[in-house]
Amino acid sequence: MEVFDKEKIGKCIAWGGEHLVYDYGDTQVIKFSLFDLLIGLRLARIKTMHDLTICREFFSDYMLSTTLVSSSDGRRLAKLQPKITGRAIKKSDLQDKRIAQQFKEIIRAHQALVAQGYYGVDLIGGRGVLLARPTNIFLTVTGKLYLIDTLLLSVPELPWLQWLFNIFRDVAIWNQIRIIKSFLSACEEK
Repeated sequence: MEVFDKEKIGKCIAWGGEHLVYDYGDTQVIKFSLFDLLIGLRLARIKTMHDLTICREFFSDYMLSTTLVSSSDGRRLAKLQPKITGRAIKKSDLQDKRIAQQFKEIIRAHQALVAQGYYGVDLIGGRGVLLARPTNIFLTVTGKLYLIDTLLLSVPELPWLQWLFNIFRDVAIWNQIRIIKSFLSACEEK
C-alpha cells in the first residue's frame, strides 16, 4: 500500500460522521477515517476495500477515483481523492433536469444495492441529519453529482460491534428514506 506524505497535508476542510478531510497538495484531498482507530488498521482496511468494491459496482459513474494509503508507521489508513469544488445537493437543485436525472440514477443504484442484500450507503451523512438533505451527495460547479462517502451501513467483519452499529443504522435508514422521498418528490414537481 502506498504511503501518504505528511508534508502534503494541509488544513482541515471538512468533517463527517467518520471522516476528517484535509487538503493534500494542490489537487487532492486526504480523508482519514475513525474506523482505523476504532477497529484497528487491518479490519478498517478490509471494510474500506470491501465497501469501495461494492460501491464501484453500483455507483461507478458517481464515485471519485480513490486510492487507499497508509501512514509510514502503518497505523493510519486514509483515502486520496481528487479535490472537487461544490456543495451538498439541495432540493432546489433538482429543478435542473440534468441534476434531477443524476439524482434519480443514484437512488436507483442505491435501491439495486439494497435489493442485492446490502444495507445500503449513508447518503445523508451526519450534517444531513441536521439539514434534512443528502449531504453525502455532492454537486460540483459543473453540475455533476458525486457520492462522497462510500460507507456501507454494516460491519460484517465485526460481529461484536454489529449490534451497536445496528441501532444507529436503523435510525439512519429510517431518516434516509424520509429525506430521499422528499427529494424525489421535488424531482417530480418540476
